[in-house]
Amino acid sequence: MSIIDAAKNDAIDAVLSPITHVDCMAADGTTSVASARQPVGWDAAAARIGDNTGQVDVTITAGGTVFWVAGYTALTGGTQRSLTPAGSTFKRPALVEDTGDLITLPAHGLSDNDRIVVEQYNGEGIPTGLAAQTFYYVISATTDTFQVSLTEGGAAVTISADGIVFVQDAIPNPVPSGGTYQIAAGALDFVAA
Repeated sequence: MSIIDAAKNDAIDAVLSPITHVDCMAADGTTSVASARQPVGWDAAAARIGDNTGQVDVTITAGGTVFWVAGYTALTGGTQRSLTPAGSTFKRPALVEDTGDLITLPAHGLSDNDRIVVEQYNGEGIPTGLAAQTFYYVISATTDTFQVSLTEGGAAVTISADGIVFVQDAIPNPVPSGGTYQIAAGALDFVAA
């Protein structure tokens, strides 16, 4: 049985409704680089996508680099309910092959040294060698395939199982003197596959 879009939209709304504030996080996904969390509102999900309703401006402490945008259930304390890579512009399923340690994502538009993260695809395990909430550098990019490395220009990560993952681009944003990290309206997409 397939779940229709209306039910997927309802599920997205149920996940997003408790998220009332966002924070900007360091590479570990748990350390804040912001002076305070900021309120966020959500549009009703449509076409299996839920988006933030307006621009959110987060003040970043001097020397901070924004790697993640985290969603929380409260201004202070609360529960972290989401973690999205900073600057992300897409999230798509990709095939992972242990032969050649390749990730296949047709017309991906990525270049060597671009950064990505991977996450589970519809409950499937992430193939051995890759991990969620880990930033990878793209290496050996072609039109439809690439490999990943843990360091810029480094050796390819050894992938020892085939599978499928979501690939999401990530653009960490250094703020050496402090300042404002702007999250545009509609930039925080939550998608139901």
